[in-house]
Amino acid sequence: MPSSTTNQVDAQVLNRFELKKRLGKGSYGVVWKAFDRKKNETVALKKIFDAFRNQTDAQRTFREVCFLNYLRQHPNIIKLHTVIKASNNQDLYLTFEFMEADLHNIIRKGCILKSAHKQFIMYQLFNAVLFLHSGQIIHRDLKPSNVLIDSDCNVKICDFGLARSLSPASAVGKGDTCLQLTEYVATRWYRAPEILLGHHQYTKAADIWSLGCILAEMLMGKALFPGVSTTNQLERIVSAIPVPEKHEIKHILKSDFRLNILEQAKESKMAKKSLREILPISTDAFAFDLITRLIVFRFDQRLTIEDCIAHGYVKKFRKPAHEVVLSKAIIPPVDDNVMLSVTDYRSLLYEMIYTKKLNPALVQLPSQEEVTEKKLESNMTDLNNNINNQQEQPKVMRREWVRHSALGTRIGGTRSYTNFSNPKVAPNMTSSHVWDWYKIRHRHVTVENYKASVKSNESSTISANYKVGVAVFIRLLDTLRN
Repeated sequence: MPSSTTNQVDAQVLNRFELKKRLGKGSYGVVWKAFDRKKNETVALKKIFDAFRNQTDAQRTFREVCFLNYLRQHPNIIKLHTVIKASNNQDLYLTFEFMEADLHNIIRKGCILKSAHKQFIMYQLFNAVLFLHSGQIIHRDLKPSNVLIDSDCNVKICDFGLARSLSPASAVGKGDTCLQLTEYVATRWYRAPEILLGHHQYTKAADIWSLGCILAEMLMGKALFPGVSTTNQLERIVSAIPVPEKHEIKHILKSDFRLNILEQAKESKMAKKSLREILPISTDAFAFDLITRLIVFRFDQRLTIEDCIAHGYVKKFRKPAHEVVLSKAIIPPVDDNVMLSVTDYRSLLYEMIYTKKLNPALVQLPSQEEVTEKKLESNMTDLNNNINNQQEQPKVMRREWVRHSALGTRIGGTRSYTNFSNPKVAPNMTSSHVWDWYKIRHRHVTVENYKASVKSNESSTISANYKVGVAVFIRLLDTLRN
């Protein structure tokens, strides 16, 4: 690689990774194809510029690392290998398994994907989203450029920076299928109409709409609704699909303002053209039926992901025994509904990086799912005989864990969780290791002054966060003794 390129990368990273080729660059950062000398494998190396420049970017970075850590066992979700802190304390390096292309570029090249490839791609996407939705996770940014593909037509979803948890623990009082969320999600062309209308409470059906747009784009070779603005995007949608009458959706949109915007879009001068007219004549009956059930204006009338995966369009590739679901919701370590400070996000992420090096088993994020599959595999023998993506069922272990809320309060207990990254507890872990870690994280507090503070009720002399820190330390020591 040119010296100008290597100068952009920390020496500690270059010592381990040999940069082969730059795959892409944007305002967010740069991605290289690289060779990992330590593991003797090709990877994708992503450098995030100023990953914690503001609260929004810091939250996206933190979410992506956390969710990929939870979901990395699924064969249709990109695997995060390593997280490396940059020397400037601002940038961040992530390494992923290497995939040769993304669906966006493949579609743009044209005539590469045959009918069977499209069906197999959609089945794998349905499989991945089934896994997410069963864990009460919504991706919120499904689009062709976030669908990675290798030469065997194996598919993996990437970019979880906008993913959110719908679990009750992350949205108390809001139910498990609907959540108050931010308006700006997903690239405009793949946004569901309720999001375009500014509806802040929406469901997993937003991902379903995006899947319909992806399928239509594969069939057409171009975007289904390439709007140039939010208004134009909405006009394109209402000119192509049936829109309910005002009285039918008033209780759904919950706003006269949104209803007025919708009425204005319906009255636009854009020529009406149905999906039947927009999609290619060669579109088969199963594909057309599936799209018309995914691209539906009312989110409560779209197919569920369970319906999608059972649809006739993907029937020839379906293997129900290999469809992975989670029996419990994934609960993030930080409440998704609370925006932390940049410093807090940075500290939490760096703490995970540091402690994982010390002992991965003790600091593995406590995902609460129980995977119900026997083996995972991708199969497309009629197209490629060399496809064989088998994954063994992850081992389940029980460990004590403590999480911190945004206010520094302690939430603890004994949970069963799947340890994805390291199923074995380090045999040489001792109390001295825990104490070394604790002294770095909470170096201004001792067990003695903590107990004295609690006894005398002088809470002002020690912060709640430090109290939690000592509680963590004591809990870890107790765990080691037992």
